[in-house]
Amino acid sequence: EIRPLWRSLDRSLERERAASLRAADLFGLARATVLRCQVERLLGAPVLEAAGDAAFISAFMSFQDRIEDATAKAAVLPRTLSLPLVLWPVARMRRKLTRRLAAAIACAERGADPATLGSWLRAAATLPGELARRPSAQVAELAIGLLFASHKNPSI
Repeated sequence: EIRPLWRSLDRSLERERAASLRAADLFGLARATVLRCQVERLLGAPVLEAAGDAAFISAFMSFQDRIEDATAKAAVLPRTLSLPLVLWPVARMRRKLTRRLAAAIACAERGADPATLGSWLRAAATLPGELARRPSAQVAELAIGLLFASHKNPSI
């Protein structure tokens, strides 16, 4: 798994570099590169492509930032303010991102070689019985949470 991971990281860094010839934000470059690599390895390059590639990476990074901001604000605001002004907008953003990813997963599962799908999708397909025939929306919901968690803890 190490060699494919290095190739994926190399492709991810090359795509980010090609998108911007100058790395004005080194942290942003590293973050986008690692996220792209995670999505490619865990869900598959066909899923990333179907989700919009760079646009999906940018949307997911915005989502991560909004969660961080919302968590801090919700901790100090009264519930009556934090729910409609802070938490519900982030929940809507997550649902939109989940729908986008679910459509990409469904598209990739229909048209891609199963060997090109990521390890999470391949593992989900091997689950017994009804669990293997899961809707892409459920997989996308789980993947969004796992991608966010792995952003915080890469060992996930």
